[in-house]
Amino acid sequence: MAPRGHDMNLGTALQLLQESTASASFALLAHGFQLSLRDIRDAAETAASYRMAMRGRRAEKEAQVVLER
Repeated sequence: MAPRGHDMNLGTALQLLQESTASASFALLAHGFQLSLRDIRDAAETAASYRMAMRGRRAEKEAQVVLER
């Protein structure tokens, strides 16, 4: 899928932040983002919260499947 506007760039940014905050900051700067360390930390925390929420949803679905059996 080709990148579209800022939404795709934000998605790319979150992927990069998941890999490494330090390398992500350089990659984001290369993509034209001007980020402070606080912005990077906040985005990393948001990405971590999102991952935790997705794990929780996955666990709920797995529990529901077990209950249905």
